[in-house]
Amino acid sequence: AQLGAATIPVLLVLFAALALGIVLALRVRTVLDGIFLATASLMFTLGPLDLLYPKDLLRITVIPVLLLPAVLHSRSARAGPAAS
Repeated sequence: AQLGAATIPVLLVLFAALALGIVLALRVRTVLDGIFLATASLMFTLGPLDLLYPKDLLRITVIPVLLLPAVLHSRSARAGPAAS
């Protein structure tokens, strides 16, 4: 029962983070941005049976979640001060 109660908040945070990553990766600055766009956009096509149990949710979404820090880092690395 406790795992089922955690599913909705985990879904909200996960899909909000993936949506933010998709928006930031749309400029495709690195190869990882393209890979993240492909895998993260597939996460929005999941049905309720795929997301029923938290263990399945985490297993299915592990690749885009692991790529998200690389996408966020590539954006911050490019936004830094320009070298002279």
